[in-house]
Amino acid sequence: MPKKLGDDLFKSIIVKTLANYTKWNHIRKSSIKQQGWHKLLNYGEMKVIREIIQEKSDSYLDELVKEIENRINKTISTSTLSRYLDHCGSQYRPDQLIFIDESSKDERTLNRSYGYSNRGCKFQHNVIFLRGKRYTILPALSFDGYIAVDIIEGSCNKERFKDFILSKVIPQMYLFPGPNSVLIMDNTKIHHNNDFINIIQELGGKVEFLLPYSPN
Repeated sequence: MPKKLGDDLFKSIIVKTLANYTKWNHIRKSSIKQQGWHKLLNYGEMKVIREIIQEKSDSYLDELVKEIENRINKTISTSTLSRYLDHCGSQYRPDQLIFIDESSKDERTLNRSYGYSNRGCKFQHNVIFLRGKRYTILPALSFDGYIAVDIIEGSCNKERFKDFILSKVIPQMYLFPGPNSVLIMDNTKIHHNNDFINIIQELGGKVEFLLPYSPN
């Protein structure tokens, strides 16, 4: 008795075929995936892609691929797009990044805001009421761990932050695209200081700011 159609097909083959059809609209994997971005995209298309990335900077790669296809009527794979972003400097390797953000504490920092009690009874707990001395911690965190730390009594101002960057962080940085070559900070006012930003850039490093926080 002859075999029925599909009797000798493995489940994995069916899954891969369906995935190819869903992604490329035919059962064979598109040959586009094997082409490099420099062969696949012309200058005008690369410019459009950069504009899309700026407009939709929080998108996933597959979402960007769909938007690119809508704009330039050309399908590229997520791996090709990833390589192009890496070439443009829109993505950095983990070992290139240094993250800096302040953290502060006083005597009330460890007070807990919530607790347990029996139903109908108030929660009661002894806590420290006076703030006491306030300390600000400035850590610089890289892929390998903390590379610089400063502890300041009181709040951190613009000058003290600049001194920390100049004396403790910049000596740990390297030329881009080497390790520890990209400084990442949020948009706090004391971070926007051209004195040390220009020095980092002149020495071959990069400075990137996180997107502003949503007011909503």
